[in-house]
Amino acid sequence: MDKQNINKAVTFGFAIAAMLVWWVSGVLFQTLAAGVPAVASLKVHNIAGIELYQVVLPLLVAFTAFLYLQLSSKRRLWAEEVVMETTKVVWPSQKDVQVSTVVVSIMLIVSGVILFGMDALSSSVIDYILGR
Repeated sequence: MDKQNINKAVTFGFAIAAMLVWWVSGVLFQTLAAGVPAVASLKVHNIAGIELYQVVLPLLVAFTAFLYLQLSSKRRLWAEEVVMETTKVVWPSQKDVQVSTVVVSIMLIVSGVILFGMDALSSSVIDYILGR
């Protein structure tokens, strides 16, 4: 993978992280507005009909998070290394995934039957001991 594609992937990842921060901070501000008077007072402030605490503040928090990630050389280097390492991953073939899924499903069924049997047996033994 060349440097330009790595930079695109890192920037895209940081943008996704910023969107997540935007959503979480929006929920947090709405929750705080319900119980904290200082945040609740922001409900009266509108910018072109958009409530300040619902859209503008979370957007500022998200933009700040994006800039922090994008402009921090340590975090950028770490993200580039992550992208480089993920290019080295050898993904299983579709056939391997299908076979593994079948094996896991069979093992779950067998384990369920064994656990059901052990539960039924122990329940019968306890009922016998207690004289029910």
